[in-house]
Amino acid sequence: MGLMDLSQIQTELGRLKQLEAALLHQARSVTNEDRIKALEKAQPHIKPKTVQMEALLRAGYGMTVEEAKTIIKERKETPVAWPLEEARKAQAMLAAYEATPQVISTRAGWRRTKGV
Repeated sequence: MGLMDLSQIQTELGRLKQLEAALLHQARSVTNEDRIKALEKAQPHIKPKTVQMEALLRAGYGMTVEEAKTIIKERKETPVAWPLEEARKAQAMLAAYEATPQVISTRAGWRRTKGV
């Protein structure tokens, strides 16, 4: 896309201002309940030991489950094969990959009883 002339820039600025006004109006009309529901939807519901869990962890750790297992195995056989930091990352990734969430509290969840 080439350079814009002054009239095109002013037109685009006008469109951006209209968009900003519409977004602000929409944001003001969103209730706290709507915000909470949006946050709940945004939370990842990923089960342990699945392809989705591996993809999520790969984004953070920069390695696959197989690579993590290889690093741990090779480091155990030859400690100089992998830096300690990489071995620790691999161990942490596998621990997160294989972790199973457990409910600890037996108490009922908090509920608001008065007001809205």
